[in-house]
Amino acid sequence: DTGLYYDRYLREVIDVLETDTHFREKLQTADVEDIKSGKLSSELDLVSHHIRTRLDELKRQEVSRLRMLIKAKMDAEQGESK
Repeated sequence: DTGLYYDRYLREVIDVLETDTHFREKLQTADVEDIKSGKLSSELDLVSHHIRTRLDELKRQEVSRLRMLIKAKMDAEQGESK
């Protein structure tokens, strides 16, 4: 557990990236701080189109989830102020 609010999303991204042999090797030598900091992002240019497409879909899902949470929080706050 990274302790990050988006830990599930991060784990899904790592699972997808591990399907790429080259990137899996980079992940195996990286520590959690390298992953959290985005240090490995330069390696993303080397992954296949299929993997990039899957990562884009995961990102869309996470952004949608966060938007729903923000909307629910705003709705709850508006309900309390009435």
